[in-house]
Amino acid sequence: MAQPLLKMLLEGQKTRAVHFRSIFTMTEFSVLIAWRVKAFHQIPIASEDIHKTAIRTPFGLFESTRMQFGLCNAASTFQSFIDEVTRGLKGVYAFINDILIASQNVQEHTTNLRALFERLDYYGLTIKPSKCTFGVDNLKCLGFQVSSEGISPLPDLVNAIQNFPRPNTLTQLRRFLGMYNFYRRLIPKAAHILAPLIKFLDGHTNKKKPSRP
Repeated sequence: MAQPLLKMLLEGQKTRAVHFRSIFTMTEFSVLIAWRVKAFHQIPIASEDIHKTAIRTPFGLFESTRMQFGLCNAASTFQSFIDEVTRGLKGVYAFINDILIASQNVQEHTTNLRALFERLDYYGLTIKPSKCTFGVDNLKCLGFQVSSEGISPLPDLVNAIQNFPRPNTLTQLRRFLGMYNFYRRLIPKAAHILAPLIKFLDGHTNKKKPSRP
């Protein structure tokens, strides 16, 4: 029986106050995803910044030499990096640690895969085969069903929206709007449908929680 793997998450809340937040535009999810790169841990931390990642554990003090989950600029840093890695590759699109290879046929797909593998090897990146999906004509990714016919919503997520309980608080209403807005680009006249709810929210705020003594 295989030993369970542990994934470490660095709690970077205290360090965020002294970090300059990097601004990098993420890829819109109108392009889709197929397989996964073992992401953040492949980015080395500058030697002069390693001490900033120190954490205290029952086993002693540890510092990270590789970028950890939880750092405020981790996602934007990796997105910038993977965009550089995949730049110019035909049919290849990346969103953080997910990559889509879109092709017209098997021969083109093989060519695109080979080009991507060569690029990943050049940058010293590795992938986890068990997280990869190859040679399919449709797949589920990031809440969407992707196929040669286009993008469609997942039935279970649509059911969650349709069966969402009637909101009794502003928080519940905002939660519903967040779920609805996830698919708004697939819904004709979405803005018109939501207009009454958005108007209702205007001028309304949740009651402030009493401050702790």
